[in-house]
Amino acid sequence: EAACIRILNGFTYRKKTLFMERRGTQAKHRVTCMTRIIPQPHEHNQRPLSSLSFRNSRDKSLNKPASKASTSTASPSINILSILIDPISRSEFQRSLPKTSAILANNGFANFTKYTVVGDNSGPNQSALFSGMPLKHRDGIKSSSSSQKNQKSHRWIWDVLRQDLGYATLKAEDGCVANSNMMQSINPNTTHGKALHELFCFDYERPNCLGSLGMSEHLISYAKQFITMYSSGKYKLPWEAFLSFVDTHEDTMTLGKLLDEPLSQFLE
Repeated sequence: EAACIRILNGFTYRKKTLFMERRGTQAKHRVTCMTRIIPQPHEHNQRPLSSLSFRNSRDKSLNKPASKASTSTASPSINILSILIDPISRSEFQRSLPKTSAILANNGFANFTKYTVVGDNSGPNQSALFSGMPLKHRDGIKSSSSSQKNQKSHRWIWDVLRQDLGYATLKAEDGCVANSNMMQSINPNTTHGKALHELFCFDYERPNCLGSLGMSEHLISYAKQFITMYSSGKYKLPWEAFLSFVDTHEDTMTLGKLLDEPLSQFLE
């Protein structure tokens, strides 16, 4: 699904003829990457969307089937796109991403003004967002995986969508984080996304670039391929894409501005 090649100093790569040609010694190091979506076998216990209820984390009936009355008419499947910028405040989002902010406002997206944090770092807050269950301690994210043994007590929304509702799923971050309490560290059991994580760990340059493109651009391009693949044709399925952008994980508060152009074009 994802691959990169590194062009050595003094060489150039001719795609059509598939060979390396010697150039001047001043040639710069380059990385070229490509991605594609390969449809995956999909097995699930098909249940209508209306048969599931996602309730407040204080309610112990989280993710239990709703009453028979609510399942009499099956709701049509809907596609889900989640874009998370970690971390960024509401006011900083409006300053740094004015085009994206304007698109959301002009298209009637709801603004949850009372949405707030439940923990002091990314892991607990994302856990609450994606499962309805806050973590009790910082390292809990590493043990709250998508594995079978934890499904009864802690199910991620992408597990519910894939296993119970037959969705094609994607979860990916535009960074190489493998040993922290960030969400990518749990190795989410989604249809797509793992190969992209390996891609981002292939090479790295500031400001959060892979080759000639920003990692955010690679992630958005991959998401577009994913959406196209499962939106029509013989592979058509309801889909969900959880895209996390970690460009703002730095102290200058400037790299977040680089997200505005690719995100606004993506949403248009």
